[in-house]
Amino acid sequence: MTAFYDFFRKITLAPDGVTLEADSTTDTLTINGSNGVQFNPNAATDSFAINVDYQLFVPVGTTEIRLNDVNSNHSGVSINPGNNISITRNASNQLVITSTVGGTSKSIGNISQASIAVITTTNAHGFTEGIAVTITDVSGMTEVNGNEYFMDILTSTTFALYTDSNLSIPLNSTGFTTYSTGGVATAEYAAPQALNQLNDVSLADLPVAGDFLQYNGTSWGAGTTINATLTGDVTGSIFADNSTLLVDGVNGSIPWAVLNGTPTTLAGYAISDAATSAQGATADSALQSLAFSGLTTTPTTLVGYGITDAGTFAQGALADTALQSLAFSGLTTTPTTLAGYGITDSPALYGAESTGGVDPIASGTLSLAIGSSASATGTWATAVGKGASASATYSAAFGNGAKATASFGIALGASVAAGVRSFAAVIDDVSGTYGAKGLGSIAMGKQATATGDNAVAIGFNATAAANQIVLGNNTQTIKAGAFTLFGSTMDTDDSSSITVTPAMVLESNLTVQNDLIAGHNLVVDDVVLTTNGALYNNTIKIDGAIEVLGGGGAVNEIGQGYYSIFKKGIIADGDVYFNRSLHTKAHAKKLITYNDPTGVIALNFYQADTFYLYRPATDCITNIVAPNGAGNWEDFNQFVVTINIFQGSTAALPAFTIDGVAPTIQWQYGAVPTPSPNDWNVIQYQMLRLNAAWYVTAQLGIYN
Repeated sequence: MTAFYDFFRKITLAPDGVTLEADSTTDTLTINGSNGVQFNPNAATDSFAINVDYQLFVPVGTTEIRLNDVNSNHSGVSINPGNNISITRNASNQLVITSTVGGTSKSIGNISQASIAVITTTNAHGFTEGIAVTITDVSGMTEVNGNEYFMDILTSTTFALYTDSNLSIPLNSTGFTTYSTGGVATAEYAAPQALNQLNDVSLADLPVAGDFLQYNGTSWGAGTTINATLTGDVTGSIFADNSTLLVDGVNGSIPWAVLNGTPTTLAGYAISDAATSAQGATADSALQSLAFSGLTTTPTTLVGYGITDAGTFAQGALADTALQSLAFSGLTTTPTTLAGYGITDSPALYGAESTGGVDPIASGTLSLAIGSSASATGTWATAVGKGASASATYSAAFGNGAKATASFGIALGASVAAGVRSFAAVIDDVSGTYGAKGLGSIAMGKQATATGDNAVAIGFNATAAANQIVLGNNTQTIKAGAFTLFGSTMDTDDSSSITVTPAMVLESNLTVQNDLIAGHNLVVDDVVLTTNGALYNNTIKIDGAIEVLGGGGAVNEIGQGYYSIFKKGIIADGDVYFNRSLHTKAHAKKLITYNDPTGVIALNFYQADTFYLYRPATDCITNIVAPNGAGNWEDFNQFVVTINIFQGSTAALPAFTIDGVAPTIQWQYGAVPTPSPNDWNVIQYQMLRLNAAWYVTAQLGIYN
């Protein structure tokens, strides 16, 4: 069978009258769409639609009216503003043409999203309070484009926007789109509103009452002083810079005190009725005054002045009612002894001795001697007692036979001797063998001797060499209640022990010398605790803490004293810290517990390294704190932290930070685990501190 096809031959386009005709049975009719035409074919109905659509719009950031066709082809007309005209596009896709006579435009750098929108310009705007401003060309917060607001000036580069000229209704921009870039603020000055809006006026401060406009050669500004020659009439008073009245405009006068170049003679003032010195008192009604120094001759005696009631030196006290006085220093001669002044009740510088005694001798300057045969021969020396002798400067001897033979020495008691700057008391030594003989020494007690400088000997037969303090002797027992030893070394001269009852307080170092047993610093033998609660013999009880410092030897050398050795072991009833980080307690690790933790919780590494979190919230952050304080981690060390978690109905994987900083964590199998509700999870973090950087690995165990 043969198929027949019926093809069209002609298509006539109306109303143009154009005919499209096929020239053969196999001819193809091609219809092309040009600009502004779009074909929408429909194969099901063997038809197609021809769409022709145009749209007018204003592109963002432009002032062009553009025509778009259905194929996005466009053409447009750009509208450019002339002088004092601004063209903006508002949020409704409208062009707004505004007159900006006297207007000033500034570029916008930012617009805040706040209850009061604040615009920040890229440089100083110079705008005025309350002036209208139009916002254009803003990207992002396009809601403000083309709108007019009023300005509340905040700083030289910021101002707040209000919708009314009274600045009572602020523009709330919290619901606007976030500002992106660009924008222009144009202040709409219809005409200058203030002097400082003029280009040639510069007012740094607002003018106050009394200011006037003054030109300084460059610009006009507020003037307060006049530095120029004034011509014409002046009304009012005139004052100098120091407020001195120069011209009294109220009374119409000039004060005399401000005049310069006044006359020096009566004739210069045109005075004709004043008497001169030559005219004397004969001048009619004239008064004159003349200073005493102006007299040509003056009397030289009392009589010459007509004075009758003053006494003279010759008259003495006989002058009637006359009084005279003369200073002691004015006397030509003065007595040199007490008797010369008639003084009879002054004490003598020495005391009297009973019948048969020998008078004391006080021959030193300002010295004092009291007692039979007492002798004070040194300057400022004092000797009190029979045979007491103070022969040195500033020395003092008190007692029978006491001798202070060196300067600043003090001897107190019978047969006592004192050396330079020393003190000796109750020596009772006629031979002079005992006493305080060294510089700055002290000897107290029978036969006590301080032989060296700064020596102190106290007690019977006590002997102290230089820089020693000796209490008693080795045959006596010295007892003390609370004994305080300041910065000294306590030792015995033999191998005997030192017993302190009941207590000794050391406020500095206690040095135990190794002069008794070679190779030992501190030997404790047979120390028994007799107080309540004593557990063991041969034990030292320390009520407090003890710090053991390593020696100065090289690292890892036991022989150099680097390590402390406990050969029998250590028993700890309480907590034990290793490297200030690992915390154990009574054969088990201490577990720090947090119930329902939220937010940041500090896991103190100096307390423990194992923690328990019961039902943590999803915002929980576990922050590891260094054992020595934030940031004080020892380099080239590994730290291990275990966190046990009992999940609640909402599972959480708490964030992990070290001293508040989140490190990079390498999880086991390369994936962050996902915990499940009501599970038991165990997380272990291994933290390597290398070259001040953290390398953290972690793994999570899930248990039902």
